[in-house]
Amino acid sequence: MANQFYLVQKTAKKVSLAVRVTDDYTLREPVGRIKVGIKEAVAGPVKNPSGYYVFTDLLPGSYSVEVASQYYLTGESAVNTALLDAKYPVLNISLTPHSAYPFTGSVALIRGLVYGSAGKSLAKAGVQAVVTDPENADKAKLSKNPVKAGDRTVLLADIYGELTPDELLMIKDVNKMCNEVIKIAPPVPANSAVQPVSLASPLKFDHPAKTPLMSVLKTLTNEKGEFVIYFRTLKANKFNVSIQVHHPDYQIFNREVEITADKQVSLGVIQLTTA
Repeated sequence: MANQFYLVQKTAKKVSLAVRVTDDYTLREPVGRIKVGIKEAVAGPVKNPSGYYVFTDLLPGSYSVEVASQYYLTGESAVNTALLDAKYPVLNISLTPHSAYPFTGSVALIRGLVYGSAGKSLAKAGVQAVVTDPENADKAKLSKNPVKAGDRTVLLADIYGELTPDELLMIKDVNKMCNEVIKIAPPVPANSAVQPVSLASPLKFDHPAKTPLMSVLKTLTNEKGEFVIYFRTLKANKFNVSIQVHHPDYQIFNREVEITADKQVSLGVIQLTTA
């Protein structure tokens, strides 16, 4: 990390915060125009050769970091610089592609357009997609040991692909009343197959061994009411997905769709009903 900040440190300025921005789809540096700023600061960052947006000489305290971009939903995160490691003051922000994102190649996508009252497009409606076919599309399974409510770590088996920080998974219990969504907390262990994976919050229910974990994908509609759900990795050529669209002023919309690898599904216009 010292090498990444060398040019800034050489000018005798103190590195207060380094923001690392990644593309949630590719897990690499974002494409298109990116602007990183702090609402409470006038001066902007310097982007170093390693791709970090570096802020210097900030007073210790709480700040709101915002990332505006060409192809992603706005990224926002609160950070208290006084609580960061002085030798590694890094904030990671993952950007979610929106409907204008230039997906390349054959990608499995779900697109839609959400309308509210009076046929107007609805921005910032939440969209959630849960893979529902455990026989051939689970992301992982709980290990041979059951887990208990209150646990903050889990051991996983049969992991397909790689786990990422803040990834969402649904524990699909034999008792549907005990289904719950978990969030993977950073850092992800180097070998998730043998090392426990930390959770952002404790489990709510007990779950038996070998319970499947299904991928959960979330996004928001943009200012035009458009959304896109993308599947980074596919374990099965065909699988079922449960779609839910929600907004505090409207009733929840639900739909089941079948997804085929490398193809796009359009849900067309989704008209929400006033709550």
